[in-house]
Amino acid sequence: MNKITNIKFLKNHQIQVNFNNGLDKILFCEAFIGDDTLTSPLREENYLNKAKIYENGRGIYWPNQFDICADFIYAE
Repeated sequence: MNKITNIKFLKNHQIQVNFNNGLDKILFCEAFIGDDTLTSPLREENYLNKAKIYENGRGIYWPNQFDICADFIYAE
């Protein structure tokens, strides 16, 4: 099971995601930011950088409850 162990915020709406098996991925957030109320706040780097890892490592989430599961990030 893929679990996220750490995230690091990079420039240009990118997040480095580390997994429990040692794999590192770069999540390109601009690809899923739209005009809707859930994803549009992520355009602001300050808001994007508020992402947290779920306690079980199965995804990351933001204060507005938008989330991305670990399997999606792993497959990207």
